Amino acid sequence: MLFRALKNVERGCYVDVGACDPQRDSVTKAFYDRGWRGINIEPVTHWYKMLVAERPDDINLQVLAWNKPDTVPFFEVEDSGLSTTDEQQAKLYEASSSDMIVRTEKTALPLRTILNEHNIQEAHFLKIDAEGSEFEVLSGIDFSRFQPWIIVIESLEPLSDIPSWEKWHHILEEQGYAFRYFDGLNRFYTSSQHPELAVHFEMPLTHVDEIVSSRENRLAHEVVELRRKVFLLEVQKDASTIDCLVERQGESLKPIARGGWYEEEDHGAYKALWSGPTNESWLDFRTPQSDEGYLRFHIVSALKAEQLLSLKVTANGQPLNYTRVQDELGFLHEAKLTGIRRDQTTVRITFRINTTFRPRDLHAESLDRRGLGILMDQAEIRIPV
Repeated sequence: MLFRALKNVERGCYVDVGACDPQRDSVTKAFYDRGWRGINIEPVTHWYKMLVAERPDDINLQVLAWNKPDTVPFFEVEDSGLSTTDEQQAKLYEASSSDMIVRTEKTALPLRTILNEHNIQEAHFLKIDAEGSEFEVLSGIDFSRFQPWIIVIESLEPLSDIPSWEKWHHILEEQGYAFRYFDGLNRFYTSSQHPELAVHFEMPLTHVDEIVSSRENRLAHEVVELRRKVFLLEVQKDASTIDCLVERQGESLKPIARGGWYEEEDHGAYKALWSGPTNESWLDFRTPQSDEGYLRFHIVSALKAEQLLSLKVTANGQPLNYTRVQDELGFLHEAKLTGIRRDQTTVRITFRINTTFRPRDLHAESLDRRGLGILMDQAEIRIPV
């Protein structure tokens, strides 16, 4: 919902109260990856250390957001997002689960103090997940100086479907915020200074939003990584049985002009020249005779993704248009060929390496870094029957 409303904002700012895990179910993770930066407030030591490690460009604070400067009893619920300042709530957790609960004392500061100290004058969204302390958090904001475009607040009692917004809803109304949307757990409010945002909350998420849950996304990445590892293990086991090109740990490299390196390999259907930092690399295909066909090649990895942007395909020296489709292992390319004549038509895939790379930099355990250019499989020319 936040991305729907704010997708046109580049390098925006957020304030996350109760940030918890920097990846799993994080409201700010996708924004951080798109260049946004902000403040993460997280009193739990475990989550705070993860935020420091994984969000180095954010401001990460191990404090409680409160209505006044204070030291507040805090009950940490092990490995969860349920840690709270509410002792009664903590006792309920302890009685109903085996989770360990540790009582500590935490420094508490009003948001107005935190924002002033770090010179945050505007945020595109403020997210609050304070496990029962939402009123104290909102009471510590100076709305005359800080008006987030959107405020999203967890609005049910912890681990229940009991509404909790009656305790603090009036604060936002008095400051000109309008309630826009409830997603079953959180309530979304927009500032009166940004009425244009209201349209984005008129309906629930639909297929148009192309929503993917963090769990689905994480599992998809795990599957991709596992398939990639299997593929690379097969290459390592017997590179000669797979139609791919892998640099052999620098054993047959020879120096060429301008300090680069190269290696030639003949793979029957095509011949390859891998070249070094300041040179072009290319694949030349010996083409069968036919009126038409399709060139297909699958790039599994490259030293840098930018190399693919400079990739060119030519036939008889003329540019050849191709399509590129990403799959779970890399990018599948296809180009249509017409008027193919054996020994007359040359199909060349060309790209330039921009990374300084020397044989002594290569590591046997990391096949991704062993290729001086790209790791390719399934390179072929298909002729229609």
